Formats: sequence, structure tokens, C-alpha cells
Amino acid sequence: FYMSVEEADKLAKNAEIEFQKLSELLPDAREEYEQKIRGIIDRMTLFVLTENPSHEYTHYVLGQGYFHLADDVNALKHFELCLELNPRRSETYYWTGLIARFANEGTASAESFLKALEIEDENPKYWFQLGEVYSEMKLIKKAIEAYRKCIKYDATNHRAHYQIGVMLYSKDNTQDALVYFKKAVNLKPDYDKALYNLGQIYQTVGDFE
Repeated sequence: FYMSVEEADKLAKNAEIEFQKLSELLPDAREEYEQKIRGIIDRMTLFVLTENPSHEYTHYVLGQGYFHLADDVNALKHFELCLELNPRRSETYYWTGLIARFANEGTASAESFLKALEIEDENPKYWFQLGEVYSEMKLIKKAIEAYRKCIKYDATNHRAHYQIGVMLYSKDNTQDALVYFKKAVNLKPDYDKALYNLGQIYQTVGDFE
């Protein structure tokens, strides 16, 4: 069976879309979710890599599939192969950054997100994740800078506004924290965490307005 590069690209793209849909399933559908992902991985391995083991996009998508299965070993194997074939795909560094972050490897995670940003420095998703890593590493100043970069390129990211508020609040900068918490709530009125922090501030010092 021969598959052209165009056909392999189409199969990989459809698999990537399917992985995204499956990742949004509720937890009680986890078993069905994993079975479907394994089926897609098996088809891609059989129909693409058997014929074209250097198909970079397939390795990239397979890395995502294994990531969704929490199989970090195989996910990293395919992401690393992807980077060998195409070191300029910024999204690959994003995924390796997530794997390192969830493994509590802060330095390695930050390095991956910074590599992604070297390629695509206006991507708010990368800046947000870098902020998350720095926050977890207690590097408050760097975290705030990363979240602000995220907001620069996506002013609607309510989580970035909230996280800056948390950082400022932790440093007793209550008035500035209030501004960011309010912005987060304006963007997402049912954002419980931001509403809670606003309540705490109002209860303690009152409304500044």
C-alpha cells in the first residue's frame, strides 16, 4: 500500500482534529476516549510510518496522541523525531514544554517554551504557559512579565489577567491586583476564583471606587 505525502498530510491533519475532539470528552468517557485514540495511532503507524518513517507531521500528531494517553515516553519519542526532521515547528516545543511542566521539571519546561517563542514570539498561548511555569517555580517577576506578554497578544485571556492579580496580591499590591481581578471577571463573569479574590479584597479594605 502506497500513500503519497499529500494523503499522509491529510490523514495526520484529520487525526489531529480528532484528538482535539476526543480530549474534550467528559471524564466518564475516558475508556472510550483512550480506545479511539489508540485506534487512530495504530492506523497512522500502519498506513503512514510503514511507508514513510520520516513523515514529520505524523510524528508530531502521534506525539499528541500519546500525550493524551499520558504516555510521556512515546510522546517524547515522536516529538523528538519531529524536531530532528523539522526543528522550526514551534508547536512541538509547546508540547514538550507541557510534558516537562506536568512532570514538575520547571527548567526544562521553560526552555521548551522559550524555544517555541524564538520561532513564534507573538503566540499568546506560549507566553501563558511560560508564565505558568515561572509561577510554579516562584519566579514572580518573570511570571508577571510572561503573563503581560500573553495579554499583549491576546487581551481576552481572562486567566492571564487573573494570574497577574494573584501575583500582585501575594506581594500586597492590593490596588493593582484589584484591577486585574476585575478585568478577569469582566472577561468571564462566572470566573469563581477571580470573584472570590475580589470578595476577599472588598471584605478586607473595601471598594476603592
